[in-house]
Amino acid sequence: MFDNKHALEGFLKDLKQMDLGLSVNVSSRVEDIREMAPRTGVPPHSMNYALGFRGNLHLLPDQYVLALTKCAATA
Repeated sequence: MFDNKHALEGFLKDLKQMDLGLSVNVSSRVEDIREMAPRTGVPPHSMNYALGFRGNLHLLPDQYVLALTKCAATA
């Protein structure tokens, strides 16, 4: 996990330079990814949008389960 977009951009540049043939998923603001893509040489392949939680929030899993799913879905 990166705590700022400059660290992420540096990582993507390094990864691109290593040319490992990896597929990378990045969870971040769409605007940030579109901004850094030309500088990193890693163009976005597809984008998913999260709309947040709706409905009875008391039925959601506990905070530990949500933290795991949040790590997989957002930055």
